[in-house]
Amino acid sequence: MADGVRTIALLVSYFGPRFKGYAKQPQRRTVQQELESAWLELTGETVNMLASGRTDSGVHAYGQVVHFCTSTDFDATRVARALNSKFDDDLVVRESCHVADDFHSSESAQSKHYIYRIATGSSPPVLDNFTCEWVPQQLDISGMREACQYFLGTHDYESFAAAKRTTSTTVRTVTNVHIQIQRNRILIHVRGTGFLYKMVRNMVGSLLEVGRGRQRPNWIKELLLTCDRNLAGSTAAAKGLTLYRVYYSEEPFLQLHKPAPLRYPRGIPNSQ
Repeated sequence: MADGVRTIALLVSYFGPRFKGYAKQPQRRTVQQELESAWLELTGETVNMLASGRTDSGVHAYGQVVHFCTSTDFDATRVARALNSKFDDDLVVRESCHVADDFHSSESAQSKHYIYRIATGSSPPVLDNFTCEWVPQQLDISGMREACQYFLGTHDYESFAAAKRTTSTTVRTVTNVHIQIQRNRILIHVRGTGFLYKMVRNMVGSLLEVGRGRQRPNWIKELLLTCDRNLAGSTAAAKGLTLYRVYYSEEPFLQLHKPAPLRYPRGIPNSQ
């Protein structure tokens, strides 16, 4: 690292439906573009803000972690407030801090925690329609919980990988999958050391097949063994998924040393 250059980390939340994912794309509104443009406006400096992972278009984040290198003397703890002055209410930097030069939001990450939210019942969830998936019928939660156990451990997740994946291997380790019932919503928690493109949404899609009674819980085990994406369930909608938290050996943010509720940035997405 050159003299005078520091690394700053950001803890970022955003409302997925208003963005075409995290990573920059030509003529598309993305989270990375918003962050970098705001920093350029504040300091005149062009930086590359790298995230812990590239969330898909429409996917939310509560605890996305971003880092960048800067040669400015901007107080790291004031970066969050300064950036937030440039954003609408669909993007917020919850915290900013100075980190070690070798910190990398993605490469230093030890695991990630996703939450998928589902509403059930005869009426659609009008008030939170853009933050959860609606399933009209009641689901077999007991069967889904039994099915979750087959995901645990290190497996080949070819059956849950998207067609556009670019990784050399589909082997991943999932450390926790469980279902929580909260305020008439079903929350599917998934934590692992790394995930394939659309892997969590594909896992949820197959769990929903079990919940609807179309498949037995041990069907998940069969899918892991067959390594055939065509046999698994459909991909669950992006709007139900939130990147909740990224874990590091040494947590850089003060907020992460105490429990925090799952919340979403305010706002209803503009038509696109």
